[in-house]
Amino acid sequence: MLLKASLRDITPYSAGKSFPDKVKLSSNENPLGPSPGAVKAIEAVLGGLHRYPDGASTMLRDKIANIHGLTREEVAVGNGSDELFALICGALLDTGDLGLISENTFSEYRFSLKLFGATVESCPLKEGCYDLRGLAAKVKAETKILFLCNPNNPTGTYFNHRELDNFLSALPSHVVVVLDEAYQDYVDAPDYPRALELIKKYPRLMVTRTFSKIYGLAGLRIGYALGQEELIRSMLTAKQAFNVNLLSQAAGAAALDDQQFHNSSREMTLEGKKQLYKGLDDLAIQYYPTQSNFICLSLGIPAEELYQQILDRGLIIRSLKSFGMDRHIRYTISSKEDNQRFLDILKELKSC
Repeated sequence: MLLKASLRDITPYSAGKSFPDKVKLSSNENPLGPSPGAVKAIEAVLGGLHRYPDGASTMLRDKIANIHGLTREEVAVGNGSDELFALICGALLDTGDLGLISENTFSEYRFSLKLFGATVESCPLKEGCYDLRGLAAKVKAETKILFLCNPNNPTGTYFNHRELDNFLSALPSHVVVVLDEAYQDYVDAPDYPRALELIKKYPRLMVTRTFSKIYGLAGLRIGYALGQEELIRSMLTAKQAFNVNLLSQAAGAAALDDQQFHNSSREMTLEGKKQLYKGLDDLAIQYYPTQSNFICLSLGIPAEELYQQILDRGLIIRSLKSFGMDRHIRYTISSKEDNQRFLDILKELKSC
């Protein structure tokens, strides 16, 4: 076996599947497509593909910084949030360090920690939600990095500002917390954490966000991180020279100006959420109230079986078996028509 020991128990990431004759609603992609502003920006820079991109992503970092009231040095961009997770682990982890995650959450946290040799410990979700007290109790002297996902993928549940502030204040200063807010653009909870306030308060907090969801740019792979300058500078030490390509930098900057598309995407999701809540309640199907652009639910039967039954009827959803949730599925909130089709399928399956 040529593979190093720390990677031998890693299960490769299981992406949402695609079939040409099915409607894909498994990967939390934007049903409206990409930001039109981003598409125009890509077209405008195609003639420069023979040139290397700006290795520092200066324009995009400046734009993100201005929006959030930060400096360029407090912003990093990466080839998707996944790269940012790997960069922080690559920059900070030494042999013997521990990483801490929650169970039933995004697998790339575990992957990044294992990739750089950390031993990974985890804490179960509590009724589908992060157990912050349980996580805090598992922190040790060797714990170097702790990952949080808010709202959580795949349950869509969240913890609020007070809960996160109390959690961060109780952690020892040697623990770096990576807070993944990939779905924060869809949040409508008034007590959702105000991340920028917390970044200024906690020097070991890094917040990551993405262009993949609300801006419809999953295919370009653009993510960004916010944090105090020392933490961002440390992470960027592990960055490759040209990690964000020319098209992505241009598209990301333009997407941030495309407020109409952002608002339309958010409005469709919030309306779809109401539609699904009503339909699922009428069918007496158990689900987690969501702050994301997806909904997690269970019919009490094996997830793989339910996945196949829904696939046979034309929709691709996500079995959560790979997340350790053997009887739950995840559905990406889509158009009114897609949502109704999904509800009709569930009604049919319940009556079988």
